[in-house]
Amino acid sequence: MLQLRLPALSSIPKKLEDANTEMGNLERFLSRDPFKGDDDVMRWSALTTAATAVHNVYNGIEDALKVIARNVDRFVPEGPTSHQDLLDAMRSAIEDVRPEVIGDALHADLSELKQFRHRVNHNYAYDLREGPVMDNVVRLRRAFPEVLEAVRKLDEHLAPPPPPPPAAGDETPPDPFSR
Repeated sequence: MLQLRLPALSSIPKKLEDANTEMGNLERFLSRDPFKGDDDVMRWSALTTAATAVHNVYNGIEDALKVIARNVDRFVPEGPTSHQDLLDAMRSAIEDVRPEVIGDALHADLSELKQFRHRVNHNYAYDLREGPVMDNVVRLRRAFPEVLEAVRKLDEHLAPPPPPPPAAGDETPPDPFSR
């Protein structure tokens, strides 16, 4: 899925691969049209399942952003506003360290997903409604590929360029330890 060159980001692909698997499970679940019918228990089950999947994918995204904060920025926000602070930090470039990771539109989508995750995480499932759940599914469908691209671009910006291929006929590989 996502191949990165920078060792500091090496744990991100697995986190985002797991999030992508959950995204695929959500899409397969939604393809079965789980909200149709009048059965209140099945409707509650569908809402809870979709909301939990959005929650899980967002967790994977946030975990990936924490890797950037920890290994590149050398600072992971803490405290009661840490989740929003993390998103705000990713929206800002850090001089001589990295460019902004996410732009304003992605920041807005991730902030909404974070708020939705909070509602799901704090057991407000009884209050879930199809409209807001599906709004967040749509938001996640838009945001997730953008996060993948943002991480890829960051890796491309920070990682040293790969060595050039050997010239035609040159059978001796370059010595990586030579100066």
